[in-house]
Order: sequence, then structure tokens, then C-alpha cells
Amino acid sequence: MTRRHLVADLWVRDVEPLRFEEPLRTALRSGIDKSGATILGELFHQFEPHGISGCFLLAESHVSYHSFVEEKLLSLDIYTCGSADVERILDASRRVLNPVREQVRDVPRG
Repeated sequence: MTRRHLVADLWVRDVEPLRFEEPLRTALRSGIDKSGATILGELFHQFEPHGISGCFLLAESHVSYHSFVEEKLLSLDIYTCGSADVERILDASRRVLNPVREQVRDVPRG
């Protein structure tokens, strides 16, 4: 069985997409659908005055993220098993955020 675990930090110039739940939630949902993964549930929290945490529970594992508005940073965790295409999920976040810098690690699992 194939397991992929991407741990990504994406720094942005424009913090607006990090402040509120949308449009990142919609973009990630679309990326997950295109990846071939199955969403079982979703949980999100909007911080005051701004900032977000979110998690998609997948049949194949999970996608979670947390924004750090003051640092212009989104931390993203994508873990799947099977044939889901994790790159499609990461690319969905890139399209919304337009990162100016990123650090992506592929963590060996199993």
C-alpha cells in the first residue's frame, strides 16, 4: 500500500486567504476531490480576530491546516494511503495562496 505524508509550510505575501475560512476550504475540498480521495467529514474553526484551523477526515487519512496570519504562513499536513494524488491537494492550496516561499517535506511512513 502506498502512503504519502506531505508536511508543507507556505509563506504568502497577501495574508487575506489566511484570515478567514473561505476560499481555502473550498479550494482544498476541490483538490481532495480531484486527488481521488474520499472526504468522510470536515471540521473548521475561525479564530478571532482572524486565523483558521481546519481538518478534512478522509477514508485514506486526513488533510489538516492552520494559519499563522502574523507570520504570513499556512502549515499544511496531507497524509494519505492508497492511490490518492497528494500533489493535487497541495496544488489547490498553492492556487489560492500564491506562496512566495515554501518548504515541503515528504515524510516516509510505514
